[in-house]
Amino acid sequence: MHSLNTIVGRGEGTGRKGFTLIELLVVIGIIALLISLLLPALGSWRKIGRKMVCTTQMKQMGVATHSYTADFRDKLYSFTWVSGRAQTADAERALISDCIDVCVTPAGLPAASNDTRTSMAQAVSIMRRRTGEDRTLMPLIENWIPHVLYTHLVLQDYIDQRLPAKLVICPEDSTRLSWLDRNRFRSEFLAQEDPTTQWRWRFSSSYIHVTTMYCPDGTLPGQPQRTVIQGPAHNTYFVPPANASSNGLFGRRVFSDIAFPSNKVQMYDGQDRHSAKQQYFFADKRARQPLLMFDQSVNDLATKDANHGWRPDAPRSMPSPGVISQPNSNAQAWAQQGNVTIINYDPNPRYGESRFSQAGTGPANAPYTGVFAWTRGGLKGSDFVLGQINTAQWQ
Repeated sequence: MHSLNTIVGRGEGTGRKGFTLIELLVVIGIIALLISLLLPALGSWRKIGRKMVCTTQMKQMGVATHSYTADFRDKLYSFTWVSGRAQTADAERALISDCIDVCVTPAGLPAASNDTRTSMAQAVSIMRRRTGEDRTLMPLIENWIPHVLYTHLVLQDYIDQRLPAKLVICPEDSTRLSWLDRNRFRSEFLAQEDPTTQWRWRFSSSYIHVTTMYCPDGTLPGQPQRTVIQGPAHNTYFVPPANASSNGLFGRRVFSDIAFPSNKVQMYDGQDRHSAKQQYFFADKRARQPLLMFDQSVNDLATKDANHGWRPDAPRSMPSPGVISQPNSNAQAWAQQGNVTIINYDPNPRYGESRFSQAGTGPANAPYTGVFAWTRGGLKGSDFVLGQINTAQWQ
């Protein structure tokens, strides 16, 4: 008992002193300071992580591109249904019957009377088959050229991917990511749009293919239009007339057409979503983004370092020697004397396009030149490192 009492007595005599209010506030202040220092770093790491995901996705599509060319005798992927063939003994006849037969021209001709319409039917067919959703919600779309913004569907069909898929959406593209939810897309987006035509946007991609991947490089003077050219706004295009004479123009490009695979862009994002707090239009000279090249590499490159490009409807026209020797960043000189495609940026936030809302920002080095979207020489040209090729004697 004596020993126990001694031990208890010692315990009672060694009580601990608690924190004072000032000490507690100091500790809280230190913790708050550490959090304020760590949060920006964590946010930065999250952005780096999303950029790595974006790069990996583009790399996967690059590898799939080369796999496709190996399986289909050097062909670059694009819509393959053509007039005549789709109407006869096609292995997918049962799948496309409701896409082709129910659609007729104003003159009463079958929709498959030209390659443009059969490509439209193929795009709708892929979206129907790859979703397993109600087909009545995906009617055939008239007056639509799917090649420009929906060529990725062919690759997704090739790799047997269910749609819609994150593979073709940049992790920073919050607008398209929200569209993956069908109910949300229909209630928030289609509630203000025409559901018979705009339903396709749910299957769109952040990434854009260069036009010469699926159409001829250029149109020579005095000849009918053979290629896609830029329209009055950044998201509008002029295409060859949708009639029988346009058959055979699209979907015939092969990998061997490419002269400089490591310097020629295959795919790019319409917005720079990674390099700054605000998003820049891809042709803005402040933009910098991962770019998929035709050799499967994905390089983080600045638009200001890209060649300015050309006008595919005037391929022989070359800038003066003085202009061609000037730095790539001198967009004004190229716009005035270089005969390049000029892009008028008219953003729509509903489609995830930025208006440069941060104070003090606006178009840099305006006007915007076509850069890698309209490469001089098409697939035979170069976007980076090498200079513009000479197309004065273009044949």
